[in-house]
Amino acid sequence: MAWWQLPRDNRSAFLQLARRSQNHQGLFIHNTIQQRMLQRSQCMRLPEGWVVDVSWGGQAQARDLQRRYQDRQVHVMSWSKKPVMSWSELLRQTVIKSFPSSVSSVFFGRGWVRPLQWHEFQTDKLGADHLNHLLPAGLSQKVAMIWSNSLLHRLADPVATIKSWHNALASNGVLFFSCFGPDTAYELRELSQALGLPFADWRDMHDWGDALVHTGFTDPVMEMERLTLTYRDVKQLFEDWRAAGGNCLLHRRQGCLGSSALKRCYALLEAADQGRLQMTIEVIYGHAWRTERVFKGAEVRIPVEKIGRKQ
Repeated sequence: MAWWQLPRDNRSAFLQLARRSQNHQGLFIHNTIQQRMLQRSQCMRLPEGWVVDVSWGGQAQARDLQRRYQDRQVHVMSWSKKPVMSWSELLRQTVIKSFPSSVSSVFFGRGWVRPLQWHEFQTDKLGADHLNHLLPAGLSQKVAMIWSNSLLHRLADPVATIKSWHNALASNGVLFFSCFGPDTAYELRELSQALGLPFADWRDMHDWGDALVHTGFTDPVMEMERLTLTYRDVKQLFEDWRAAGGNCLLHRRQGCLGSSALKRCYALLEAADQGRLQMTIEVIYGHAWRTERVFKGAEVRIPVEKIGRKQ
């Protein structure tokens, strides 16, 4: 069974990401989700290692994550539209923008923190298989946490991505992510159906929890909340939805609908909401750990060397 009813196109998703990640003001939906993730992360105790940020967002979100983990090296994936020929060439050309190695910390905000490490992914000519991993070479087994805000629901094969992240995490490392749930923008889905246009489907938190277990993670914790955004005019609603993502469907319509179709969209939304325009964002939060436990049937096996003596 395919993960999505309507398949995604990774290349289109990341080209859209590269364009929208520069629009910091338009990312307020993801910034809001980021703040909620930061609040939820307070209870997590990480092993030694790096924090890697693979998110749909901009520099402001990365700085917030740096403040949260100011005692660790934070690696941030950023995106560009420059063409590359192959995945191996992409890894050779990965750009790490940082301070000199002699500088171990810089003054930021309220105190001294380590500088961010920026990794630039050049996405213009990459195929779907090249965008399933999203981690540069050299980070494997050194990562204490992979942080992913509002990205997985855009990928063609998010389960493959989660599996690659599991392989990259250190023992007892954690994956913490957010993504859209089934009720996200249902108001716009109804509009799309009225116009005969496809609209992306979203999986629920139980599916994401199953995916975590299937890819080797343990102790998954899933949570869901709904954010309701209210607008005075349709134009602002459309602008916020566009800034929040884009159409990454594989078989999406090519080209624009035109001004007459846009006016019809406005009229349909205003009629449906009777002067009170709203858009729902269902947010799914999930985290799970890479541990040494091995499941076999109803048994749980733990290596002897991992069993500590009670002090």
